Amino acid sequence: MLERLGNALFPASPQETVGPHLKGAPLPSGPQTPTEKDFQKIYAAWLERVFVSHLPVQMDSAMEAYAHEAVGALERGSLSGQIIAQARSFDLDTVTDPGLLFLIGFVDPTSIRGLAVMKKSVGAMPGSSYPKFVWFMAAANYGKSLKTTNLGTQDQIKAADQQSLDYLKQGLADGSFRPEEMSALRIRLGAPSGQDLISRNGERVGQILESTPNVSPWLTEYVQGCQSVEDAWKARGSDWANTVTDEGWKGFEQNIAVARKHLTKSWQLNPHDPAAAAEMVTVCMAENEQTDTMRTWFDRSVAADFDYIDAYSKLALGLRPRWLGNFAEMTAFGRECAATGRYDTAVPYIFVTSEMHIAEDSDNPAAPFEDQKLDSEILAVLDKYFEEPNPPIPAQYARTTAAIMAHKLGRMDEVRKHLAAINYQPEMNDLYQKLDDLPALIQQAQASPSP
Repeated sequence: MLERLGNALFPASPQETVGPHLKGAPLPSGPQTPTEKDFQKIYAAWLERVFVSHLPVQMDSAMEAYAHEAVGALERGSLSGQIIAQARSFDLDTVTDPGLLFLIGFVDPTSIRGLAVMKKSVGAMPGSSYPKFVWFMAAANYGKSLKTTNLGTQDQIKAADQQSLDYLKQGLADGSFRPEEMSALRIRLGAPSGQDLISRNGERVGQILESTPNVSPWLTEYVQGCQSVEDAWKARGSDWANTVTDEGWKGFEQNIAVARKHLTKSWQLNPHDPAAAAEMVTVCMAENEQTDTMRTWFDRSVAADFDYIDAYSKLALGLRPRWLGNFAEMTAFGRECAATGRYDTAVPYIFVTSEMHIAEDSDNPAAPFEDQKLDSEILAVLDKYFEEPNPPIPAQYARTTAAIMAHKLGRMDEVRKHLAAINYQPEMNDLYQKLDDLPALIQQAQASPSP
C-alpha cells in the first residue's frame, strides 16, 4: 500500500493506457433508473412534514418569499449570494419564531450576525411546536457557526455539541423519522452541520443511532463506516505518503479495515441506498483494491442512484495518477459519463471536470487542451447543458470553460456569447487563468463586432 499511496511523487503521463479500474457494468442511464431526484423527493416530503408545516401561518410578504427560497436552499443543500443578502435584510428584533430564525441563520453561518440569529433560534426552540430533530438542526448549526466564525471557545463548542447530541437522541425517538424516511436522515446527517458535529463526536453519534430502535441498522453501519474512514485519514495525516510514520500507516490500515466492515454491512442491509457503496470506493482506493475494485462499488452505488455525485467524485479521485489511475483513464471515464446523454443530471459534466483535474495535475495545465478534438468534445457537452431549461451545473464555471474552449477553437462569436451570459464576469480561479488570459479575452470579446 505504501508504494501505491506514494504514487503522487511519480505522476503518470497522458499516454498511459487505460488500466483495469474502469472495467464494470455500463452506466445505468435508462429512464427507469433511480436518480437523486427520487431521494430528494423523500427528503423534501420529510422536510415539509417536520419543519415547513410548523412555520407560522401568518408572515409578511417579504418573509414568506424568503422562507420559500430558504427552504428550497435547505432542500438543495446549496446557497447563493442573493439569499444571503436577503437573510441579512431582516430586523432580527422583530423575528421570534425559531423556525424562521433558523432559516435566516443557516444561510449565513460564517458571520457574527448568522451566529447570533442561530443562537436565538436554539434558545427559542423549547416550548415551540417544532419536533426535537429540528431543535437538533438548530443546535448543530449553532455549534458549527461557533467553530467557523472562530468566536467560540472550546468549552462553548463542547457545550453546543452536548446540546446537539441530547436533541439528536430525543429527536430520533420522537417520531421525527418514519422507516421510509431513513434516506432523509442520511441526508441531514451528511449536511455540513451534521458532518461538523460527527467529526468531533463520531463515536457518540454512532452510539445514539445504534441505541435508537427506529433507526434502521443500515444507516447506523453507514455512519460508523464513514467515521472510520475519517479516523483513518486522521491517523495517516494529509501530507505526502513518504512522510507518514509507521504508526500513522498502522492506524490508517486498521481504521480502513473497520470502515470496510461497517460499509459492506450497510450496503448488504440496504443496497437501494447509494451512500455506503460510494464510500466503499474510497476504501478500495486506500486498500489499493486488494479485495475488490473501486468500479465494483461505484457500479453498486449508481445502480441505486444514477446521479449520486459522491460516487462519481470518489471514482474520479481514485483514477488520478496520485492514486490508482492515470490521465487516459480519467478521460475515458469522462467520455463514458458524457455518453449517457443525461443532461438532466450532472453526470455528463464529469467529462469536463475530469479534464480540469488533468490540467491541475499537469506540469503545463494548458497542454491537455492543445488537442482541438478534445476542446470540441468539451464544448459540445457544455452546449447540450446550455440547451436545458434548468441546467444542473454551475453557470459561471460552465460558461467560463466554454468561453476558453471556444477561444482555443478560434470561435470568437461563441466566446462573446458565453461571456455575455455571465455578464463578462468569468470564474477567475488560478487554474482558469493558467488556461487563458481571461482579462484580455474579456476585452477582446467586448471589442469584437457582434455576429
